[in-house]
Amino acid sequence: MVLEPHKTALEFVISPEINKRTKAGKEQLELFKETNKGKTVVSQETWDKCAAMCDSVFSNPESAYWFSNGRPEVSVFWHDSETGLDLKCRHDWLRDDNIIVDLKSTEDASEAGFARSVAKYRYFVQHAFYSESVKANRFIFVAVEKTPPYAVSCYELDDLAIAAGKLLALQDMASIKSARESGNWRSYVEGTKRLSLPPYAFSSMGLDPKILGNQRKPQIFKGRNP
Repeated sequence: MVLEPHKTALEFVISPEINKRTKAGKEQLELFKETNKGKTVVSQETWDKCAAMCDSVFSNPESAYWFSNGRPEVSVFWHDSETGLDLKCRHDWLRDDNIIVDLKSTEDASEAGFARSVAKYRYFVQHAFYSESVKANRFIFVAVEKTPPYAVSCYELDDLAIAAGKLLALQDMASIKSARESGNWRSYVEGTKRLSLPPYAFSSMGLDPKILGNQRKPQIFKGRNP
């Protein structure tokens, strides 16, 4: 809705209230599917939520400014001479002044909250990769919360975050190059490993791992040989 509002009605449709247990309801559902073939079906709740988030973005003077000119969904393809990799990305929004605007939905758009998301989801690496694709002048994150009142904040990364992103992006591309040449795509573990639950899982169930470890193996299925 934010990036290409004119396409929203063409690509999405709200699911109607249909009693799928009745013959008439089933016929109505089939007609709905046939009439809206190729469209993404969303609930009224999801539609209203997305519309509210969109309104919030354009009601905020700062975020509205960043989307005030430019093009949405800009695909870029380029060749990296150092690794020999053919690369591609798609920008949410590329302004006429060569500034990238990236829209992110988030649980917490506060400075501390969104910083955690930047680290967790490696947005700082995306920043480096996408910026390189067009030699961007600037890169703006527009963060909008997914719950009312759908607060919006706009951020630029500082020099340290940008440097870290560039380093990891280079490392990632080098790893991909090495894997392609060797045919060895590393997994998380080698062989088969024993897996336990994380500590918080035990505490959330009111269980103490130390006590469990000292207990004899419980006989859940008595009378059955292993």
